[in-house]
Amino acid sequence: MSNIFKRCFLVVFLVLGLIGTNVQLAKADCNGKIISVADGDTLTVECDNKQIEVRLDGIDAPETNQSYGDKATEFLSSLVFDKTVNLIEKGKDKYGRTLGVILLSDGRILNREIVKEGFAWHYKQYSNDTTLNKLEKEAKSSHKGLWNDVDPTAPWDFRHSTEIIDETSSAKIKSDSNQKPSTSQKTQEFKPEKKSEQKEIIVYITRTGTKYHRVGCQYLRKSVIPISLKEAKNRGYLPCSRCNPPY
Repeated sequence: MSNIFKRCFLVVFLVLGLIGTNVQLAKADCNGKIISVADGDTLTVECDNKQIEVRLDGIDAPETNQSYGDKATEFLSSLVFDKTVNLIEKGKDKYGRTLGVILLSDGRILNREIVKEGFAWHYKQYSNDTTLNKLEKEAKSSHKGLWNDVDPTAPWDFRHSTEIIDETSSAKIKSDSNQKPSTSQKTQEFKPEKKSEQKEIIVYITRTGTKYHRVGCQYLRKSVIPISLKEAKNRGYLPCSRCNPPY
C-alpha cells in the first residue's frame, strides 16, 4: 500500500507542477526571441514579426556609462540574447517602452535573476515586490556583482547627478548669451582664452567626505554635490584615488 501511495503522490505532484507551468505560460502576452540588449535592464523581443522594446519591471541596473554598467549589460546578454522567452507585459513607462517580466525557458524569472546575481537594484520607488527586495539583500550580504564595491551609486542617483550637470551647463550658456559685451570686451573678443578659462570643470563632493570625484564614482553617496574643481581645491578637498578626477 505504501508504494501505491507514493506513486499516487508523485503523479499528483507532477500534475500540479504542470498546471503551475501552464498558468505561467497562460499569463504571457507573447513568446518571442530576444534580438537586442541595450543595457542591463532594457532589451528588445520580437513577437509575431513585431519588435517590442522592454524595460524590465521592478529593477534598475547601472547606466552604461556608470560603474558596472557594461558588466550588467554583458550579464543580461549572456542570459537572453538570441534566445526564446515569454513576456508578461506590465504597462508602459514614461518613454513609451513596455514594462515587462521575462520568463526564461527553464522557468526562471529574468528580473529576479539579475537582482539575485548583483547586477541591478530592486527599484523600490516603483515596486513593492518582496522577492526582489529579499534577493537584493542576499546579493548585498554576499558581495555579488556591483555589491562588491564599498558604496555603489544607485542608478537613479547617478541620473540625477548628470541632470544637474546638464542644467548647470544650460544655465551658464543662457547667461553668457544674454550678456552684452562692453567696449573693452569687443576689442578683446578675438583674443584666444586661456585653457583654464575655456571650460569650468565640475567635480563632485559629499557632505561628509574629504575627497572630490568624477561623476559616477563608486564612492559618491546619495548626498552628491556638484562643485567646480577650483572651488573644491580652495576648500581643501583632495582628488579621489579611485576615479582619478582632474587635478
